[in-house]
Amino acid sequence: MQFGSTKREEELPAHVKEAKRVRDKTATITGLSVELQLQSQRMLHLIERMNRLEGLLATQQQEIKQIKEMHAKQLQALLAGGPTQ
Repeated sequence: MQFGSTKREEELPAHVKEAKRVRDKTATITGLSVELQLQSQRMLHLIERMNRLEGLLATQQQEIKQIKEMHAKQLQALLAGGPTQ
């Protein structure tokens, strides 16, 4: 007697047992396939979010660069004794 089997299952013909085994494996494969599709969708969503964040980061880096350049010009003008605008 196998673990988890019942007396009723042991009395089944071999071809019925094989059909049940195949059905169970098919269900497992189908479940894994669905899970992989869900994970793939999650990955695509995360990639989209990452791309948006990279775009925001690039924009902020450009703004910081512009602010630094503006402050450097203002400092040069101030040190030269001229107006800062």
